[in-house]
Amino acid sequence: MKKNILWVAVALMADLAICLLTACTKEEDKQNLQANVNMSLPQVTYEANWVVDRMVIDNTKFDYFYDGGIRVWHMPNQVLLKDVLPIDQWNLPANDFNEMYLPLQNLGYNTSTTFYNNINYNTIPGAFASDSFDTKYNIRNGEEVYSIHLACMIDGTYEHDTDQWTMKWTIDKLQVYSLSDDSVIATQTFEPALTMLLVSTKRLK
Repeated sequence: MKKNILWVAVALMADLAICLLTACTKEEDKQNLQANVNMSLPQVTYEANWVVDRMVIDNTKFDYFYDGGIRVWHMPNQVLLKDVLPIDQWNLPANDFNEMYLPLQNLGYNTSTTFYNNINYNTIPGAFASDSFDTKYNIRNGEEVYSIHLACMIDGTYEHDTDQWTMKWTIDKLQVYSLSDDSVIATQTFEPALTMLLVSTKRLK
């Protein structure tokens, strides 16, 4: 009888030890998974497509930085600027004069996806002051250099399993600022808002 009680006690203690070990292992795995998912990426570069209405309209590259910002090498100017640049300039291609850098904030993550958006979006109704346009880049068109200011919302996802970015750009309006004239030469309001996707296709480094 005593032997039976002893064996039962040993069995119960063994089961308890296994349960504790399993719980600790699961908790450690969970913590490790969260640490890996939430770990900031180093600077990496991707090839990517610009997509409008499910059609690829242009391609570019972009860099993602460890501090949460991205740098886009080329914007789809033929879509953004077709109604605002002087017609006599359009016999020449609009070329990006410098890349666009913008900060992103991490909104959260799950086991497969991290979610982002741009952090400085300003939505003042009807406002066209330069400080309401938080996304800027310069282009050279012929002999002219323009600064392009966008008021836009960017929502992005990063898929860990496939190493793929998808960023949805919702553009409400833009201004074209002439550096030579030191003045705003055009303002474009998109009604409805212009929606573009920036989709990574290949990781370069």
